[in-house]
Amino acid sequence: MMFYHQRSCIINLFKENEQPEKKRQKVCVAVADITSVEESKNPEKAAAKIERLRYTIDGLLTSFAHCDLSITIQTLPNRHVTAYLP
Repeated sequence: MMFYHQRSCIINLFKENEQPEKKRQKVCVAVADITSVEESKNPEKAAAKIERLRYTIDGLLTSFAHCDLSITIQTLPNRHVTAYLP
């Protein structure tokens, strides 16, 4: 009986050599980007934090490439360096 009920699933698997689509996991990441007012106005002072944020985002994209990734950057007015990212 078990094989009888599974036959439609097996037939559909081999139809035109299609593989079943796997659902990708959804991942939501929140990154805080809060700096001093001086750093947010001067990219030279904030260079280290800009690079750290860039490496963080690159690492997230690399680590979760197999997932549907959403990245949220949490900032405060006049206290962020996201404007300096390419």
